[in-house]
Amino acid sequence: MERHHFAQAMCILNTDGCNIFENLSRKEYTQCLDCMREIILATDLAHHLRIVKDLKNLVGDGYDRDNAKHHKYLLCLLMTACDVSDQTKDWRSSKKIAELVYQEFFSQGDLEKAMGNRPLEMMDREKACIPQLQISFINHIVAPVYELLSKLFPKAEVLLKAVTTNKMYWERMRDVYKQRNTTSTSSLEIFDDEELDAEVLSSSKYQ
Repeated sequence: MERHHFAQAMCILNTDGCNIFENLSRKEYTQCLDCMREIILATDLAHHLRIVKDLKNLVGDGYDRDNAKHHKYLLCLLMTACDVSDQTKDWRSSKKIAELVYQEFFSQGDLEKAMGNRPLEMMDREKACIPQLQISFINHIVAPVYELLSKLFPKAEVLLKAVTTNKMYWERMRDVYKQRNTTSTSSLEIFDDEELDAEVLSSSKYQ
């Protein structure tokens, strides 16, 4: 998908009147395209996971603005942080975005089933436990990203706190839903359940 996005960007740049880099020198033009490719590919979480060790080393050593690799890794970290920034929004906004994401996931899962394939669990509306999937995503991807970011930029700590708060809301939703003796937490109906949302928000622990 990310490579497709870069290919589309190149198509736009090659369209008459759309090349915003046309006045750059050949060297500058090449540098811009290389940078654009890097930061688009950085939104691929598989790419992010491959460079996590390098990002941790960057944070541990301290950012050196004269180090080209540090510059590259910082751009990648910032792009990943932007890509998962829905987790830093208020609970209702973050939950709404999650609903849209799972609607897309489940639609793809339905198509795969119709083709005789077995979709990933997170794309199977009959098996996916949405709150638990969100908790796992935050634990393994989102929180570590913002932990690294906040060490480089202390003012980003507020974003990490927002992520932590949203994770607590998802944990609360998972627990409340289980208490209802429901056999599955996969239904998109959890997003329209006002009683459930009110119960999640009612506990002072999660205010």
